[in-house]
Amino acid sequence: MAPPPLPTGRTAGDRPLPRLLWPLIVLSATLAGFYGLSSLLLPFLSEPGLHPGAERWIVLAIGVLQLAAAAAVFRAIGRRDLREAVLALAAWLFLNGAALLPAALRKGLRFDGAAWTDSAALLALPLIAAASAALAWRNPRPVLAAFLVTAPVAAGVVFTAAFAVMIAVWGF
Repeated sequence: MAPPPLPTGRTAGDRPLPRLLWPLIVLSATLAGFYGLSSLLLPFLSEPGLHPGAERWIVLAIGVLQLAAAAAVFRAIGRRDLREAVLALAAWLFLNGAALLPAALRKGLRFDGAAWTDSAALLALPLIAAASAALAWRNPRPVLAAFLVTAPVAAGVVFTAAFAVMIAVWGF
């Protein structure tokens, strides 16, 4: 169901605030494609024992689905459909959480040392995906859904920029 038109005949995706979200959605879709490609290649180009047994094929299937989600996001971007883009990115976030599941089942949830980020992502990504998909499905708050679904990518960009500034200022 399409969102009702605004008084000027524009849709919700043409408002000024969502127009600022499109570059972040494009970045998220690009990362979705990159993660899908790396998940396709990882079982075959990584260490032999990294993905044992059926886990190799699970990672491969998730990679194919991530590429399909990235293609759906780029299709929505081409159509300027904010709702469809948010739903496809929510599917990609859910798949990112699912990609962490085999390792979590093998090793368990660990919140010590550097492993806490994977455990937190395993718990948070499906929740963020479900919340943003619920907001976008009925279309009550498409801008909030877009902000929510692109928040992990935006946080990654901010943390990477902060790390680059720290390295530039203080060095290794």
